[in-house]
Amino acid sequence: MLAIADECINAINELKPKKGRFNILYKLSYDALHMLAEVLLIFNRVKSSNHKCLFAYLCYNYKGYDWVFFERIRTKRNGMQYYGEGISYEDWKEISFQAEFYISELKKNIFRKL
Repeated sequence: MLAIADECINAINELKPKKGRFNILYKLSYDALHMLAEVLLIFNRVKSSNHKCLFAYLCYNYKGYDWVFFERIRTKRNGMQYYGEGISYEDWKEISFQAEFYISELKKNIFRKL
């Protein structure tokens, strides 16, 4: 799972300089966050049946994770994934810094447990 999350992160870094790739950047950011959260929860022997519960558990049990952010990115990604709603540059910029920060924090927490 870590290797797959790293592929998402590497793809984000490769695509960032290119304009007009906001849908895939958003999706890759979400996928990386989701996978890293799953890995972290494995250490607690927790498996969530849906993403909302996964992020709720993460935010409740680990300090410094913002539920509002995770809920915003989850619902926006679901709109894209299930209803064809596109992501604008503003949508991407709104989450890009925080997503990068949380990806880094999740990785730190995971490697502390390894």
